[in-house]
Amino acid sequence: MASKEYYSSPTMEVIKNKAQLYSDENCLYAKSQYFIKGSTLLSIAENKTSIYTEFITPDGKFMYGWLNKKDVKIKAAE
Repeated sequence: MASKEYYSSPTMEVIKNKAQLYSDENCLYAKSQYFIKGSTLLSIAENKTSIYTEFITPDGKFMYGWLNKKDVKIKAAE
């Protein structure tokens, strides 16, 4: 479900076993965080090869960064 701040942002699903999170839009600088297959995320911004997302874990940790488009699939609007 989209948050109030990003109510019009499309969602995406991780389709690879592990989708690495990067600190830059060129996906050159990997962070220590990643998402697992089946995770549903917001697509807040994108360029030709990557998508920016933000996520809050159940224990309140804020995760943000860029994912390779090849690791995710944009979901149809509900």
